[in-house]
Amino acid sequence: MKSEIVRLSCDYGAKTYCVEIDLRKSPYYGKLPSVMKPEYLPFYSTVDDPVMLDIANQLNNQLIGRRDFIRISVLLAFVQQNIRYVTDEERFGRDVWETPLYVIKERMADCDGMASLYTSIAYNMGLDVVSVIVTGHMCSAVNAAGCHGKKYEYVGKTYYHVETTDILPAVGRYWDGFTRELYIEPPLPPSEEFKGMMVDYL
Repeated sequence: MKSEIVRLSCDYGAKTYCVEIDLRKSPYYGKLPSVMKPEYLPFYSTVDDPVMLDIANQLNNQLIGRRDFIRISVLLAFVQQNIRYVTDEERFGRDVWETPLYVIKERMADCDGMASLYTSIAYNMGLDVVSVIVTGHMCSAVNAAGCHGKKYEYVGKTYYHVETTDILPAVGRYWDGFTRELYIEPPLPPSEEFKGMMVDYL
């Protein structure tokens, strides 16, 4: 099988963080979910993707000894600096909840694609992360010391808003207008039913 090597980097503070991955190692290469169901929210981040685990391991190796708040913030910078925000309506003519691998391959996504990418890598970095759907928007949220700003309560813990579509890697930063939380779910490996909804796009 041919490889498709991608090199990504981001700047945070005085340091540059770099990863190198082979997209074709993913079982989701060339595939997209055919439906969007909030009930499947835990699965869209495809946390079982070995490419996401590879990114997480490479970032973790560059962040040894750093507290969770810094790891969360570096990952936010990583998504913001490598993925360009573009609406699904501009690209597909309709809303599509992309897989993290698709987002990396295309280097563009809207809020749900960017949030799923963040959630997937954060989960594989060992961070406490959830996916959140609010009115008209999707985001990630993290539970860690040192965070402040917009927060969500879930199973007795506090999770802070992660805005991947912004340009500042500031956890808790939040825009007015998205007021009602509709779904909050931790990521889970996709079910066989969810995998069966995948369709080829290549």
